Amino acid sequence: MTALLMGFIAGFTLIHGCSQPPPMTSVKGKVLYNSEPLKFGVVMFHPPKGQVAQAEIQSDGTFDLSTFRKEDGVIPGHYKVSVLCYEAHDSEKAKLLDDEEGGMLLGKSLIPLKYTRANSSGLTADIQLEGTPEVVLELQGPSL
Repeated sequence: MTALLMGFIAGFTLIHGCSQPPPMTSVKGKVLYNSEPLKFGVVMFHPPKGQVAQAEIQSDGTFDLSTFRKEDGVIPGHYKVSVLCYEAHDSEKAKLLDDEEGGMLLGKSLIPLKYTRANSSGLTADIQLEGTPEVVLELQGPSL
């Protein structure tokens, strides 16, 4: 009985000790494409290890990053950044796939494909716990 109780206490301590969230900081930014706000898409911040932070790009090009839940920010560190901006291939078919299969049919990328991959985008961000200014991501490519 004592061994069972000690096991329970050790397990509880381990679980409770691991449940502390890491320090997070709010990160807001803007995505520009040819010096104009990118009107939609997704921005993703990829750490060397761990959870990717992401945000939907708003119609004015702004974003507010989330890692674990909506707008909770990011864990400070160095990030490679990718941006996704696709036209819907066929909105009726995409809606059907989204409803039935839990997926989304994407059309062509509206920005150069290099930006869709963290390792080729050339975009990075260094996030500090305090004092990180607005992140501005500047993309270049053919006119939309």
